[in-house]
Amino acid sequence: MPAALLLEEPTAKRRAERGDEDASASASARDCKRLKAGDANMVKWEPERWEQAEAENDDDDVPLARYQRRRPRPPSKAKEQAKKRMRKPQEQETTFELSAKRRVLVRKWKNVVLVDIREFYDEDGVAKPSKKGLSLSLEQWHKLVELSDAVSEAIQLVEENRIRKDSLVDVPGRIPKPGGDSRAIAFPLSAKRRMTVRFFHALVLIDLREFYEQDGAAKPGKKGIALSKDQWVSLQEVAEDISDAAERL
Repeated sequence: MPAALLLEEPTAKRRAERGDEDASASASARDCKRLKAGDANMVKWEPERWEQAEAENDDDDVPLARYQRRRPRPPSKAKEQAKKRMRKPQEQETTFELSAKRRVLVRKWKNVVLVDIREFYDEDGVAKPSKKGLSLSLEQWHKLVELSDAVSEAIQLVEENRIRKDSLVDVPGRIPKPGGDSRAIAFPLSAKRRMTVRFFHALVLIDLREFYEQDGAAKPGKKGIALSKDQWVSLQEVAEDISDAAERL
C-alpha cells in the first residue's frame, strides 16, 4: 500500500475524533446557555426546593424519590400496642371530687372492686389519673371508714402536739409516734398499708401509704397520697355514697 494512503487514514481518523469532541463541546455550551436563560425544561438550583426534597426522600439510592409524594406508612406495632394499653373509661366507674385535683374513683379491675383515691392532672381539657394515689380494696376501704372517728381525734392531737404513748389506746393496732416521729400516729389498713396522721410544714396531713420492710423496720413507700384536712372532710362527706357505689359493682 502506498505510504501516502497510510498517512492519510490516521489523519482522517483524528479529524473525525476532533469533530466529535467539538460537537460535544458545542452541545455542552448550548446546555449552559439554556440553563442561564432559564429554560423551563431544565431543573434550576433552588436551595429551598432541594432541602425540602432531601427531607422528603425516603430512599437515597433513588433520586426520583425526592420528587415523589410521600406514601402514608402503616401504624407501627409499638403505637398499636400503646393504644391498646390506654385505659378506656368504664360505664360502671363512679367519681367523687375531693378538691380541684383530688378525686375518688370507684371502679372494677379484673373483677376486683377498688376505691381509688388519686390525684388527677389536666391534659387538653381532660382529667387524667396520675401515679400519685392509692387503690384500696373493699376491705381496706371499710377499715378506713371504721377509723374515721379515731382519725378525727388524731388530727386534733397532732395539731396541738399532744401525741403520747397512750394516745387512742382503745384503737386496735394504733401506732403512736411511728418511726420516731413525735407528732404523728398511724393506723393499719392492712399488713402493708397504713393511714398516718402527721404534721408536715405547718400542716396536718392524713397520709394513705403502702409500706415495705427494711432491716426489720417498716418504711414508707412511694405508692400513696397525703390528704389535707379539707380533703379528708370531703372524703367523710361522701364516704357513704362511695360505699354504696362499691356495693353496686
